[in-house]
Amino acid sequence: MIYEPMTFITDMILGLVALYFGLKISDVYWRSFQIFHSNLSYTFYFLALSAILGGIFHGFGPHYSEVLRNLLWKGTVISIGISSLFFLLAALVLTTPLKTYLVVRWIPVFATLFYVVIIWKNPDFSNVIKFYLPAMVLIFTLMIYTYFFLGQSGAGNMIIGLMIMFLGAVAWKSGFSLHTHFNHNDIYHVIITVAIWYLYRGGLMLKDFS
Repeated sequence: MIYEPMTFITDMILGLVALYFGLKISDVYWRSFQIFHSNLSYTFYFLALSAILGGIFHGFGPHYSEVLRNLLWKGTVISIGISSLFFLLAALVLTTPLKTYLVVRWIPVFATLFYVVIIWKNPDFSNVIKFYLPAMVLIFTLMIYTYFFLGQSGAGNMIIGLMIMFLGAVAWKSGFSLHTHFNHNDIYHVIITVAIWYLYRGGLMLKDFS
């Protein structure tokens, strides 16, 4: 019944862990009202959505109509883009005064809208990479700045988490598999699950630019 059982399982684990972290960061937001925590919680929520939709796609997609499969996949990759948007917004609010942030945030917002239009027309994963990779590199750069120049130690965990995410991307790109039923997708999901634990731990310690 499940077409790719291990990919389905690892996707669902990733989705549930991301959802849990999103809820915990939301709790922090309602106590501190830091914009950073609001953005980070949505980063986790949309990551959870992308993982769950991706799990359904890999696990049951072949049983569905082409239209439904297409919608599932578009929902998966659009959610990845929106998660990246909120992560970038979280990094921006760490490194810029509020007035500056309220202006520059529209650049990634409009870039994401453009991404959604492109993905809706052509949901090939190469289009995801063209958006996702530059966003992650920029976030990584902002976290280094936050750690070394703004003195927020929580950014150190963020840097570690991002480095693990880059490692996961390399593992996925390589196509390396441990077993027929544990392929590069499954390895990627496990690595990302570890990575977001570091993002979560770092997020608990960070606060808006002051």
